[in-house]
Amino acid sequence: MMGYDVKNNYHNTSEKVLTLATAPMLKEKWRTKVDGFPPGTPVIAEGRVFVQATGGTFAISLANGKVLWSRSDLAGTSSIAYSDGFIYVHTGPADLYRVNPVDGKTLWGPVRTFATKDCDGESSPIVANGMVFVGHSCGPVEIGSADFTGALGGVEAFDANTGKPLWTYLTVPKTGENGAMVWSTVTVDVENKVVFAATGNNYSVQGENSDSIHAIDMMTGTRLWKKQVHNDDTWSLFGVPTGPDTDFGANPILAQIDGTQVVGDGTKGSSFHVMDRKTGNIIWERNDLSTSHNQANGGVLMNGAYDGANFYVVSNQPPNMAVLHAMDVKTGKDVWPPKTLSKLTWGAPSLANDVLIVPSDDTVLVMNAKTGEMITMFATGGTIAAGAPAIVDGNVVVGSGLDY
Repeated sequence: MMGYDVKNNYHNTSEKVLTLATAPMLKEKWRTKVDGFPPGTPVIAEGRVFVQATGGTFAISLANGKVLWSRSDLAGTSSIAYSDGFIYVHTGPADLYRVNPVDGKTLWGPVRTFATKDCDGESSPIVANGMVFVGHSCGPVEIGSADFTGALGGVEAFDANTGKPLWTYLTVPKTGENGAMVWSTVTVDVENKVVFAATGNNYSVQGENSDSIHAIDMMTGTRLWKKQVHNDDTWSLFGVPTGPDTDFGANPILAQIDGTQVVGDGTKGSSFHVMDRKTGNIIWERNDLSTSHNQANGGVLMNGAYDGANFYVVSNQPPNMAVLHAMDVKTGKDVWPPKTLSKLTWGAPSLANDVLIVPSDDTVLVMNAKTGEMITMFATGGTIAAGAPAIVDGNVVVGSGLDY
């Protein structure tokens, strides 16, 4: 799925071929053009690379880059999920589908995930326990409207076999506070049956639910706890007052500190927060991942990766730099000196066998996760946006091409 698994670790623990010894031998294998641009993480299964782009959904041969099937009606900006022989697609208009990965035919759908006008399907589907979970957001409302009626963040759950809606969780009350969208993708703690969602800013009415991690009962959709990390963040492009826009735009990451189960996430305020999964109590936090911030491109825009020992997180430092951190999961301290990247970062890092793959605008950086040392790099010719490079069987697959 988007973050490799439901824990959003962006860490392929099953990889056997790509290692620190073989990484220097990486070379370009193929390029395949798709319609629009592909902002999500490529998802790989059954020898196929599944990609959603703004021009449709594509199944591509991992072996040679040949397009095996495509559907222009399944366009959007999220990542596809693969589970138990099926793929799940969340389109731009916020419609959810179950699709046959072999021929691209619809098995069920469209199922509308959030019906409010001008809301969208940015959040990638996550499949766990026979259920499909997606967040909902209303990007066009935030940047082009002064009417925030019904613009309420939330998470939806559906039956994976039938598409039947199971529950809706709203991040804010139905009246009063608005916004607090789930821009990112949820994370699922299957063992404890908890869904974790990270929220964005409020729109016109400030409240306690924006810029927060929400813990939701997986079976009922009821709130277990909520922890806000930044307040007074009421923001929209044409709104007054305008807050700092320091919200969560990245997926929560499940991790362990000795015997304690934790969840970590970074914000556009250049901060990273680690909380106890059961209580929401903050264990440690960092507010210094980069020194500057603005609404368009500052701070932690995309998800971090986790390998069992460290979090790997990039924080943008506008106008044209970013800072890569490897932070000890127990203390939050940098395990090697932070690396300054010469370009802004719009994609997420990923890992396998101590090989760290970091998108830096239009360039793929291949690094040693233990030391931060650069191994090699590849120019893609277009900005790598939102998703992470996918690592499988010695291949690194990345989507690029955002014109921004």
